[in-house]
Amino acid sequence: MTLKPSRCINPISLGPTQANPLL
Repeated sequence: MTLKPSRCINPISLGPTQANPLL
């Protein structure tokens, strides 16, 4: 799983975070 700390603030939400960086 490639997570971008810049966009993905919450590692818990892998799916939702991709679309909504605010979540």
